[in-house]
Amino acid sequence: MRGFRAATAAPLALLAAIAIVACTPRGVSGTDDTKLDGNADADADADSDADTDTDTDTDTDTDTNYTYNVDCSAGPPVTGLWDQHPIAVAGGTITYQPYAFDAGVGDVLAAASGLTGPADVELPVHGAIVLSRGYVPATNDGTVNFWFEDGGGAMLAYGVDLGGMDPLLLEPGDEVAFMATSVTEYFGTPEVTAITGFQVLSNDNPVHVIDVMSTGAEITFADQGSHLVEVWGELVGGPVDCSRNCWDFDYNGYIVTYRSGSSFDELGQCKHYIGPVSQYSGAPQLDVVDYDWSWSY
Repeated sequence: MRGFRAATAAPLALLAAIAIVACTPRGVSGTDDTKLDGNADADADADSDADTDTDTDTDTDTDTNYTYNVDCSAGPPVTGLWDQHPIAVAGGTITYQPYAFDAGVGDVLAAASGLTGPADVELPVHGAIVLSRGYVPATNDGTVNFWFEDGGGAMLAYGVDLGGMDPLLLEPGDEVAFMATSVTEYFGTPEVTAITGFQVLSNDNPVHVIDVMSTGAEITFADQGSHLVEVWGELVGGPVDCSRNCWDFDYNGYIVTYRSGSSFDELGQCKHYIGPVSQYSGAPQLDVVDYDWSWSY
């Protein structure tokens, strides 16, 4: 469900009210939301003997997640990927260096920018890197949302058909090629809405992430739109109902909307986020459609 797509035919008063909320409804996450506080000891030692002696063995396993930290001003215990982040799960790595190659993304961005409705195009993309995979319908129909990038910029492919490939096999770090056949601009976000000839050319390429955490930069869609950012901060306001929950997220002395459907979110939580920057009616937001993009402390 795309939610506010139908809003384009609504009265102006309703559109104004939606714009105030400034939260783009995207699909729900298909990932279990079980992460909280950064410590999750997954072992389960259990003695099956029936005797009454005292068990003196020592549990020597090591937790793979981070130490609990409630002081948001101290920053995350570890920067970069955590062990359940989709890039890490895919076996990939991140790079803070922008891509320098041209895969045709800039031409697709230019064709979509400023549109008020869908437009047919024939624009090739060859060699772009998948940054992240988003929503896959619960009934897998072969469509998917994914973000991709080259040296000319980053972009979202929304609800596109991969032409027979199981979208659950698409991973961050995949190098891909396709023909963009339809584009649009959705509330300020350029999108590819139809493709043909989709191929995965290679796997495990470094995924570009913009570090706004150590640089102290402000998140804007103009600078980081559809790119992945790494950011650390605190939920300091909200939630406001935006078909999910929209929170005020304080980072680097700035505020951005943090949109999530997690039942574990609460005021005062510290969040470490590595995921795409989206926007709604000009306001940037961190739309957590995959809970594994964010870790809570």
